[in-house]
Amino acid sequence: LVEALAADPALSAVADAERFLETMLDAARRCARLFAEPRSCSTRTTPAKDAIAGALLDVNDLNRHGADEGVNSSTVLVIDDDPDSREILMRYLQRKGHRALTARNGEDGLAMLRALAFDAILLDLDLPHLNGYGVLQQLKSDPVFAAIPVVIVSGFNERETVAHCLEQGADDFIAKPFDPVLLLSRLRASIEKKRLLDREHESHERLRREEERSRSLLLNILPAAVARRLDYGQTMIADHFQDVSVLFCDLAGFSRYSSSVAPTELVKQLNLLFEAFDELAVTHGVEKIKTVGDAYLAVAGLPEPCSDHALRACRLGLDMIRAAAAVRATGNLPLGVRVGVHSGPVTAGVIGKLKFAYDIWGDTVNVASRMESTGVIGTVQITQATRDKLGEQLLCEPRETAIEIKGKGLMQTWLLRPVSG
Repeated sequence: LVEALAADPALSAVADAERFLETMLDAARRCARLFAEPRSCSTRTTPAKDAIAGALLDVNDLNRHGADEGVNSSTVLVIDDDPDSREILMRYLQRKGHRALTARNGEDGLAMLRALAFDAILLDLDLPHLNGYGVLQQLKSDPVFAAIPVVIVSGFNERETVAHCLEQGADDFIAKPFDPVLLLSRLRASIEKKRLLDREHESHERLRREEERSRSLLLNILPAAVARRLDYGQTMIADHFQDVSVLFCDLAGFSRYSSSVAPTELVKQLNLLFEAFDELAVTHGVEKIKTVGDAYLAVAGLPEPCSDHALRACRLGLDMIRAAAAVRATGNLPLGVRVGVHSGPVTAGVIGKLKFAYDIWGDTVNVASRMESTGVIGTVQITQATRDKLGEQLLCEPRETAIEIKGKGLMQTWLLRPVSG
């Protein structure tokens, strides 16, 4: 039947005429119902005009064949105590592609707003119990609803009324009987304004999340105190620390082992161990500097100075040995570790432009590296300087022979061993 109507102009014209007559009859019924109600002339004039306006809207839309349908996808709430006004607005909005729901009073409207999401509100002022002003005040004082555009559609169109509504937060005001073209254009403008504000809010939220993500990444490579200085705009980070303890940890036999294991398995096992080292560093209050291959570099006493840096570094080293043994017991990374610690002054700072790196330099770093490379698997080798700072807090075993350190000559060193249990 639809195909036949479309193909035959005569049949199509008959169908249009039938729709026209049905629309006019519907409009006549609405007007008759209004004038049959026991109202005074003044109280029924506006609804009657609205009913006639609605009928004319129906007639004018007949030849458009839903051209505007689907253009909008907004959900609009109509709050009006007059059933005919609600019906006219709802049907017109639906024909224009909006989803329209209605409420007969302010309380029902607020309840619907709490249950469903709306893009705009058409609000009458003359409502029973809670009038339009009260609804508007509640909407604009609630952060959840404050951004929803509200267009007042009312027969009270005095200048003071319009001004008061706008001052209370209404986005626009349309007087009854309303001009449908003006109503739709202003409603669309209010919804578009809200969408622009929503997009702006979403952009700000995305930017905030990106900033948090960037800061999180920055904190993964820089100490928090150093990252804060960069946030404050300091471009050059370079500090001298007179008294810190530097720790090196290395996997014995790693080069040979790495050639016999698949790359993915090797990285997996290394990550398993170094994650444990990272957690231990945080536990002991020691700052991880970097990993180079299978070597792990950390320092206690910076960027925040502390008096027990030697004890922190040595306890970290002992726990690293235990962690490596635990990983080894699971069948992963069957290698022992050597740890070296030396105490003294260092220079620390941030280098790089495209990729930041926080690093330390100085003779103390070199000596700590030599403590590790000349150490004994399963022990922490420390210098006399570190031993002096420990006092009697840890059991230190002197090495039988002095160690030759490049540029330093022979040095007396000490060994710390983890205590089982």
